[in-house]
Amino acid sequence: HLERMRIDLTSQAILMAHEFAPDLLARKSPPEVQSHGASHRPPNSDVPRGLVIDGQGGLLASSRDGDRELVGRRTAEPGVREALAGGEASGASSGAATGREALYAAIPVRDGERVVGVLRLSYDLGHVDDIKRQLRLTVFAGTAVAALLLLGLSLWTANTVARPLRSVGQAARQVAQGRF
Repeated sequence: HLERMRIDLTSQAILMAHEFAPDLLARKSPPEVQSHGASHRPPNSDVPRGLVIDGQGGLLASSRDGDRELVGRRTAEPGVREALAGGEASGASSGAATGREALYAAIPVRDGERVVGVLRLSYDLGHVDDIKRQLRLTVFAGTAVAALLLLGLSLWTANTVARPLRSVGQAARQVAQGRF
């Protein structure tokens, strides 16, 4: 599943790189790029995390509000160096701030052959763990409810079958005792 997520993330990064290429080519300021990013942010803006990085490695915009103080500074996020050198980079890395593993894709934005910036997307795999944990709890709860319903149905069925058998048994005992 991680390989498919990596491929999907890379595809999203390529699409977004085309979206932000005009901003990078026009050398727009961080607030202008941030504004553009905010207008194109998906409803669930925490996943994936998007970074727009200029040709010198400086952060121009981020989809995370917590990154605002980093805008204008050089970033050492995994994959950025490779993308600035002209290659696509993707993989998994451990986040220094969170300690949780993240899947990332970094795509160079070009003007002809010259790299003018990088679009980097990352997905916190801790979210995947949270979703898996929630799924396990849901399956467990569903299984427990189903087991209780099955137990109740079994008791009802047993009682429904046993009641006539008890009557037949009682009638047989009366016949055996000579009471007709």
